Amino acid sequence: MGRLKELRKYLIIQLSQILRQLLVMEKATMLNITVFLEFLDKNDALIRDGQKVISDGVLVAITLMIVESNPEEKDIMTTLVMNLLKM
Repeated sequence: MGRLKELRKYLIIQLSQILRQLLVMEKATMLNITVFLEFLDKNDALIRDGQKVISDGVLVAITLMIVESNPEEKDIMTTLVMNLLKM
């Protein structure tokens, strides 16, 4: 019974560490999304002349695509966003 108790304690510790890491990653992701939306807003890419420039669905799709992209794809994502700003 003692070994089972030790195993449970070990698993709880491991799970709590994983959850902490996920929370840190989640906070970083939310910060990145906030910065991206702020960038779009500052460049009048969200609302122009009182009208939405990008629909909500498209904005969500682009944001998720950027968040889920690999760091190696940074140049592609930058080009995509810059082309969107030209529209």
